[in-house]
Amino acid sequence: MGFDFAAVMHYEFAHCHIDKAIQLLEAEDRPPPLREVVCCWERIGYGLELNHVCPRPVWVKAEDHFEHLAARPALPSYVADFGTPEGFFLTFGEDALVVVHLLRWRQFLLYENWHRAMLDAMAWLRDTLGADTCLIAHDCHQAIYDIRNGKSRYREAIDEAVTRGEVKPISMLNPGNVDNATAFEKWMYRLEK
Repeated sequence: MGFDFAAVMHYEFAHCHIDKAIQLLEAEDRPPPLREVVCCWERIGYGLELNHVCPRPVWVKAEDHFEHLAARPALPSYVADFGTPEGFFLTFGEDALVVVHLLRWRQFLLYENWHRAMLDAMAWLRDTLGADTCLIAHDCHQAIYDIRNGKSRYREAIDEAVTRGEVKPISMLNPGNVDNATAFEKWMYRLEK
């Protein structure tokens, strides 16, 4: 990983619908917004198959996504991720879900076809899990790194990013027309409901 597409969503883990949402993600029948990401990947013609790490929905070790677990771990967990055949890896933390995808952040920033597919997939995940916010950035952004590794809670990490002026509305992101020096390294984009 490193400068891959990522999102962080605030949720209440104790909510009863989280288990149902996870069961939906674990099912072999894949949700249409996630399948569309695969279609977009295939249209672009990347040489690597998205499901090369996880040919089916599976729980994996956070430090080695090629090491599959036999069953769902106790959640929340920072040592296990949920891998999907669409190339997503989900970390279910105490108050936040971190989503990382194999798509490079730069590809998302520059190409409009990736915007619709990824934003629709993130909106579906946000709504399915009952999250109240969704911020999109690269996986090396400090806030995402800290949340994903259990070093800080959602509000603490995001409040720091807001204070530094790093959180922008998604409307400020125009594919192919971005100030890459800033957008690439610094900003997070808020996906509104």
